[in-house]
Amino acid sequence: MITGTLPYFSIEAGAAYHMEIAPDLTRILSAEFPETTVRLDFNNADLTLPRLVSGDIDLMLGAIQDRPPEGIETAEMFRVEIVPYCRKSDRLADLETVDASDISGRRWITRRDEAIVARMASYFSDRCLPAPDVAIEVEALAAGFRIVAQSDKLTLAPLSLTNVAAEFGLVPLRLSPPIWRFGSGAWFRASSREYPIMRRALDLVPQLVSETMAIPASYGPVATKSFPLAR
Repeated sequence: MITGTLPYFSIEAGAAYHMEIAPDLTRILSAEFPETTVRLDFNNADLTLPRLVSGDIDLMLGAIQDRPPEGIETAEMFRVEIVPYCRKSDRLADLETVDASDISGRRWITRRDEAIVARMASYFSDRCLPAPDVAIEVEALAAGFRIVAQSDKLTLAPLSLTNVAAEFGLVPLRLSPPIWRFGSGAWFRASSREYPIMRRALDLVPQLVSETMAIPASYGPVATKSFPLAR
């Protein structure tokens, strides 16, 4: 039987949600459901999905690329565009648009994520350019931003984090086409959708996306489903 109270509600979030969306979601849920301990962790989808299926976590925020396993539902919230960032004093920051050849030969800081590194390698290989020189791998995007701000290296991050990156003195480079573009949103077990805290979380995420992330207008309206809080 569905009730209004869960002892724990666990969220795992991908890179696009690290800085603003996931922390804000956790804060609001904790305030509105004080009898539930809300847990927040960060991971990539490949590692998180088995934990979602097994019931170890309740809500996963991240890339939606493949057909979900049986019993798992998804709600796409926005489209993530992965682009390079550099410090404002970098010569690339003055370019209106950047070509792949402009960033070839530069040293990179990336998240410790095999999918991102593989996508970068494929991007440069497809354009007959040398493989990217990854100098540093970090777990947290904030660490990468801080290092880039004090070096001539480049990093990769979602374009939607432009405002956060600006706090570190970084700017996104308008690379066309971007290194990666994909749908992103919420993954959850169908059996948990009627819990009030889940319904509220699924309502809040698209609101937080539109309110706190700098989503380029070219993406169009946010593709999402609404789940009003049960009364």
